[in-house]
Amino acid sequence: MVNFYFTTVVSALSLVTATAIPASVSKSHHQARADPSFALTILSEDQFNNTTLTVLKGSLPTDPEKRATIIGEDDRHLSVNDKYPYTAVGRVGLSGVDWGAGCSGTLVGPRHVLTARHCVMEYDGLATIEFSPGYDQTPRFGSSKVTHAITTPELKDECISKSDWAILILEEPLGEKQGWFGVKSPTQDKIGSPEFKTLGYPVDLDNGYRPYLMENSSIIDEWVGFKCGGTGPFYTDTDSNEGQSGSPFWETVGQDVYVWGVLSGGIEATGDNGFKLLATVFSSGPEIVSHVNRLQQEFP
Repeated sequence: MVNFYFTTVVSALSLVTATAIPASVSKSHHQARADPSFALTILSEDQFNNTTLTVLKGSLPTDPEKRATIIGEDDRHLSVNDKYPYTAVGRVGLSGVDWGAGCSGTLVGPRHVLTARHCVMEYDGLATIEFSPGYDQTPRFGSSKVTHAITTPELKDECISKSDWAILILEEPLGEKQGWFGVKSPTQDKIGSPEFKTLGYPVDLDNGYRPYLMENSSIIDEWVGFKCGGTGPFYTDTDSNEGQSGSPFWETVGQDVYVWGVLSGGIEATGDNGFKLLATVFSSGPEIVSHVNRLQQEFP
């Protein structure tokens, strides 16, 4: 079952602050400002649509002992695995002068983290972004500040969730030790197949400071997705809550792992017959693949 917290499309960003700002805080509530420590780039529509790739392979960690075995059970449960690929997912820490927030993110290159657009764009006064792979109450495998954040133009209507992704560039090449995921534009031939996983930091479980895994997730066919260019967004039966924004939805092919989409938020709809449908929506598409490839070359 999907854990929902609003009745429309909502972002799954968590807020933690000493000043007790509520999780539903609006941008105008942030009065204290600071110069950001990272460069923000918003792609133009032409840049966004300049896509040439649908698949990009990832990289195993340098230490073979970090490669994982399958663990866990259905639904979200605490991920205690300290092996790849689980430790290539981490917590995205967002900070302003008097507030802090949390999202989830995935290494998709030596210095490259894939997360949700709204994690970068949601709050005025965002000053610092930091990424900690394999975070579990502490940054067990190090952390790095973000030097650049590259995100998308916000698409409209049904396509808004398709564009809800961003790529962060780290100061330190944490992916060289942890390894990183490949990325893939989704296809519709696996709708209903319970073979996907997702991992993130939900605030309803340990306040967003511990990693929770859900296995056997599937793209649901009750909801008609893939309406934007045939490649996204798509809807799943994934459990979700605040803090999981930016979480990967991934498949495993042999030793390779591929991110199909980035968790955007939860959605609830009521049909003409009164039937309610709950789903978690993921941003996706060849645009992600192509820009990850480009930024791996521009920021090696």
